[in-house]
Amino acid sequence: MGRLTSDMARLRGEITAMREGRHALQRDLRDAVATLKQDVAKTQAAFHRAHADMAKASRKTRETYVRDISHQVKDLLRLVSDDMKGARQAWRG
Repeated sequence: MGRLTSDMARLRGEITAMREGRHALQRDLRDAVATLKQDVAKTQAAFHRAHADMAKASRKTRETYVRDISHQVKDLLRLVSDDMKGARQAWRG
């Protein structure tokens, strides 16, 4: 076999090896992308669950706060009203 023939055979082998390597790389990239998509979907789902839990807890906290403030305001209005009644009675007195 002459030098040109052996060089051509070697070149053909390198081309085939590179093509196979390229195909393997493409398969690996597709697998990696699929894995990343799954991981991102799981992370997003976890964020959504955490956000829903935080919203529920925050809503309960706000409702409790508003209820407490409402009771406090009613109590203060009653105290002011009682004070005003007492003052009227003292002035009429």
